[in-house]
Amino acid sequence: MSSSEGRLKSLLKWSLQQGPDGTGPANGRQLDPEWLEALLGPDDAQLICEAMTTLVNRQAPLEARERAVDDLIYLAESIDNAANLKALRALAPLIDLLRSAPDQQSQAGAAVPEPEPSPEPASVRTGVAWVLATAMQNNLQTQKDFLEAGGLEVLLQRLRTDRDADVRAKLVAATSALLGHFPLAQSRFADLGGFAVLRALLEDADAGDLVCQKRILFLLTKLVADETTRTASLLAHVRALLDATTRFFHIDMDDSSAAVECLKLLCAMLAAEAEERQLPSALAAGSFALGVVSPGGRAPSAAATIMEGSSSSSEAAPLALAGARGSGNDGSCNATAAVASAAAAESSAAAPLYTKDSREVLAAAHITELLDGLDTKVKERTAAKMASGGDDDDDTEVWELSAHVNKLRTLLQ
Repeated sequence: MSSSEGRLKSLLKWSLQQGPDGTGPANGRQLDPEWLEALLGPDDAQLICEAMTTLVNRQAPLEARERAVDDLIYLAESIDNAANLKALRALAPLIDLLRSAPDQQSQAGAAVPEPEPSPEPASVRTGVAWVLATAMQNNLQTQKDFLEAGGLEVLLQRLRTDRDADVRAKLVAATSALLGHFPLAQSRFADLGGFAVLRALLEDADAGDLVCQKRILFLLTKLVADETTRTASLLAHVRALLDATTRFFHIDMDDSSAAVECLKLLCAMLAAEAEERQLPSALAAGSFALGVVSPGGRAPSAAATIMEGSSSSSEAAPLALAGARGSGNDGSCNATAAVASAAAAESSAAAPLYTKDSREVLAAAHITELLDGLDTKVKERTAAKMASGGDDDDDTEVWELSAHVNKLRTLLQ
């Protein structure tokens, strides 16, 4: 129960006691404001301001600042409280707490200077990133406010440079919350080199932050699976990362969760590409121009015409795709999909044109041999468990791994 609900119940109980049946005051005397405040407690806006005052005070004890973070995480779970962060002047200070150096801003295509170490302790950085992730989760207003305040640039800056595994995992969570169902943020993320940052994190074998890498895989799967905001340009960017994901198949069977997340991503990509190939040929040419190609890997001549033509042609392609997905029986176009694709079209010109679909990328990574290796590990794990008298039916992770291996094999056929 939230603090607001608790205060309302207290107020209801008090009100019922003030009825005309003699149980309450005999007259309408003026209530003591201090007593009423003690009864109801401070409202959420006041609690947020108090927590922020403590959090931004670097002279406050670390334990007090960490308690303030916990309070903010709890308060940000309310969609109304999260949407009010900007109005309460709490959003900008939260972003500043993550910033490496106040005078540095990342620019698209520009080299990022090595930042100074953040003056904030790792526990504060972790907590602030989690507050932001909580506030932006399925909350479009907060996502817009965060993007307008330059929060995405700060997230990417910290992801490039923060060496604390817990901090980076929470930063990825905040990035995932920002990009979810928000095509404008997805387009800006691509423009700022966000997918290159994700590749670097996926390939960072020395970091040891498997939690962060699993969250990246989950983020990519979420983007690919969202039909309302998915564009061919986004698929092209994700496809370029597939070769960096298959290393998670070389796993310790005691923890197969990373391999499962990788399999989910590959299945989502193949399913999305299959849907793109089923579009009418007139629209398929537009999708080819943005990086989705035929199973044979050769773009038709229409694609070259669009890519070499004016920007208006390439902008029309995602709009056509949106119309194909959103057309109902009455021929109307899904407005959400159209707006989403139009926003993503701003970055489509910068997206590389990949002449291979995911099948060919995975074939080059020897996906069949990798899946065979996973099958062998599953069988060995099951046999060992049966030999020890255990029941393989309760081995949920291995069962899930085997199920997704079979699903991927089916999609590859």
